[in-house]
Amino acid sequence: MALDMAIKAIIAISQKGYEQEDFHAIMRATAKNNIITFIAANLKTGTIGNQGEGLLPNMKFDEIDTDHYNAIVFVGGGASMYHKNQIAIRLAGEFYEKGGVVAATGDAIPILANAGLLERKTVACDNDERSLLESLAVISEENIFADGRIITAKRGFGNEFGDKVSATLMEIGIRPLKKKGIEL
Repeated sequence: MALDMAIKAIIAISQKGYEQEDFHAIMRATAKNNIITFIAANLKTGTIGNQGEGLLPNMKFDEIDTDHYNAIVFVGGGASMYHKNQIAIRLAGEFYEKGGVVAATGDAIPILANAGLLERKTVACDNDERSLLESLAVISEENIFADGRIITAKRGFGNEFGDKVSATLMEIGIRPLKKKGIEL
């Protein structure tokens, strides 16, 4: 499969504390469906998961060109550091505006809210995020919820979340690139 004809997703993790089990479940689900993934973080200096695993991201957030990927998945765990990060917020908005899938787990979901993506949307979230989100979104009691191209999940449901993200990407397929709302 040629790289330009493949479905590609950015998996965004925090520098410290990302949920390793959710991360690996998402990576397994995307690999199973031949979705090419790239790991991104705010810095390329390395990350440490909630169980001590270290990873070197493929790229920094500010190196991501949203025209070349079909989705961004924000993995929870330590993600509160990105709630007000203007690059993460911009990326979420750009991916959605250009027809991509935008997904988040646990404490990464407020990034989507700060990008203006959750107004009148239904989301699955943990109790910790409920108070931040309930004035904007409808809170589902489900563990995972897909509202169109926005997919959210509670912590600890990485397998099901990864499967839902992969299935949504497979359903949408390789999206035509858009610039300023015009299909190319």
